[in-house]
Amino acid sequence: LQDKPEAYNQYVSYSRLTMLDSARREQSALNAIAIAQSLLPPDSLVKEGSLDFAGLKVFEAINNYVELFPSGSSMSKVLMSMGAIYFNRHMFTRAIEVYEKVIQLGPQYKEYYEALLFSGQCHFGQENWPAAIKTLSKVWKESGDKNQQESSFKLLLQAEFLHAKKWFTVGDFQNAASAFTAIEQKYPGSEYGDVVLFNAAESFEKMENWTKGCDRYSEFVNRYPCSKLAPDALFNAAVDYEKADKYNKAAESYEIIVDKYPESEKAKDALF
Repeated sequence: LQDKPEAYNQYVSYSRLTMLDSARREQSALNAIAIAQSLLPPDSLVKEGSLDFAGLKVFEAINNYVELFPSGSSMSKVLMSMGAIYFNRHMFTRAIEVYEKVIQLGPQYKEYYEALLFSGQCHFGQENWPAAIKTLSKVWKESGDKNQQESSFKLLLQAEFLHAKKWFTVGDFQNAASAFTAIEQKYPGSEYGDVVLFNAAESFEKMENWTKGCDRYSEFVNRYPCSKLAPDALFNAAVDYEKADKYNKAAESYEIIVDKYPESEKAKDALF
């Protein structure tokens, strides 16, 4: 079988001989897919947004399998191969369509959560944060695979943060404040915990809601006293307290900076 094109054609032809044993025909269809996959270039060499000859040949073989064996035992695995080709070329919309077919087969297939994870990554790549959050959250909560849970949670946190950041960027500070705060509430103690509370406080400052800004900064310092942003949070809180005419609270915040973070740049500012 060194002549791959000829072997490919022979396997496809054999798979379509309906008078022969179904199991052997199905294996022939799978062999044709394997040969076509062996022609694929390394992922680092593929061109985004387009399919090369090898990719099209794989799709031809996969479509042959799907047509002949719609209830085939390898259906979910075969579809994942098709989704991977689209995914690696950043053709996310088409990849999602393929992964959705695997998802519709149901969680009894081992590729179910893998398809969900890749679908979530596609939504992430499209910067469709709500869809990414919904999909990745399902994998994180329901998959029994530790690696899938870890991968989905990492992307989930990023998607949540970028979704909140998008509100901030477009000037919708109310939704930004709510989104940043919700991240800490849903995922307490996460690696984004200090950053999201800091950003929530900044969102309230943009609305000149000094009291709620101070509340978020105070929550920040109480939960993440060792964060490198803690001195800045205290200093900003002090400034906000001054704007809210709460001068005793402002003085208290300045004192905490000097007492607990004497080596920080903000400690020098707090003395004045």
